Amino acid sequence: QKGGSARGAAGFGSTSSRAETTEEKLETLRAQTLTEDGVVLIKGGLERETALALREAVIDEIKRAREAVRLDPAASPSRFHVPVEQPTRAFTLLPFRDEASAAAGHANGPIIQAMRELLGRDAAVGNLFGRMCDGSDSQLHDFYALRTEPGSARQQVHFDTPFQK
Repeated sequence: QKGGSARGAAGFGSTSSRAETTEEKLETLRAQTLTEDGVVLIKGGLERETALALREAVIDEIKRAREAVRLDPAASPSRFHVPVEQPTRAFTLLPFRDEASAAAGHANGPIIQAMRELLGRDAAVGNLFGRMCDGSDSQLHDFYALRTEPGSARQQVHFDTPFQK
C-alpha cells in the first residue's frame, strides 16, 4: 500500500476497523454457545494446583455444612440452598473465605485464589461473565458447588434455570 499504513486511513469519510483476534472470536463463540445452550465448557480455567486446593476446600466446606445442619436443621437453606439436604445431589453455598483458612488466620484461601484465576483480568471465564452480565461492573454474589455423590443417577450437562431470549 502506497502512502499509508496497512491499518487503514482515519480521516473524514473513512472507516477504521481491525480484524477480530482469535481470542475475541473464541469469546464471541463462547457467548453465543452460552446464549443458545445455557452452558459452555471453558477448558483450563484454573491452574491444576488451584483446582486441587479448591476441591479440598469444597470437600471440607461440605463436611462443615453437614455438621452445622446436624446441629441446627434451620441452617440448611443457608448451607445447601434447600430446606433439607438432598443425600446424593445438592448445591452447597460456599463462603468466599473458607472456614479452614479463616481459622488458620489466612486472608486468602483456595476459594479466593480460584475466584481470582477464574474472574481476574484477561481470564476467559471473567471475560465471558462480564460480557454476559453488565461488563466490568459485573459482580458475583454467590458461589455454589454442585456435588453428585456416588450412586446418583447420571445427568447430562444442562442449565437449571430456563432463560428468555
